[in-house]
Amino acid sequence: MRKTLIGLLLSALIGAVALTGCQIQPKDSPAGQLGTTTAKVPATQEESSDGSLPASGVLKVGTDIDPGTYGYTIDPDELSGMGYWSTCSDPNCSIGGSLIENGVATGPGYLEIGSGVAYVEVRALVLVKS
Repeated sequence: MRKTLIGLLLSALIGAVALTGCQIQPKDSPAGQLGTTTAKVPATQEESSDGSLPASGVLKVGTDIDPGTYGYTIDPDELSGMGYWSTCSDPNCSIGGSLIENGVATGPGYLEIGSGVAYVEVRALVLVKS
């Protein structure tokens, strides 16, 4: 529980720093919460010219990314020095709903994308298939 709470707090911090391409709704908007993103950044918007995976976005498993093990490093353009990942059963990646697992990265590591994962969300992480 504590690990999840810390992960959520850090992911909110990363989200505030790395909201490139997302819109923030005003507090009096229908969603009712300041800081709620209204649109995910499609993976293809941030893909590099060499065809590598984007450092931030929502990736569809089987289309944008294959299941398997990926090594990751923090995107060198990320000023916070942190990254975030989550595995989800739908593109919303909602807590208490489609979120399967998530984590905050402060250095290199590995991410396992299993058969039950439909989407992967990354923020400021450079993924390389192991």
